[in-house]
Amino acid sequence: MAEIVITPTGTDALEVGAFIDNDGRRFVGLSFKMDNGDYTVVTLTVPLFNAYSEHLAKASAQFASEDYWRTVPR
Repeated sequence: MAEIVITPTGTDALEVGAFIDNDGRRFVGLSFKMDNGDYTVVTLTVPLFNAYSEHLAKASAQFASEDYWRTVPR
């Protein structure tokens, strides 16, 4: 089980940005706004972010189906 669970709420709770570090490596940063106003930031390499985005798109399509939700444990 995870030590920390982040549950963003509201449309402004998640921001995405890109940056280049001092060595020229490219990263994508996901910034989650916490209820207390602080932020938790997760950084991913661009290839990992691209793979993660593809995974999220597939998962999103599944989650849109009522058939899927009938299989989810309660």
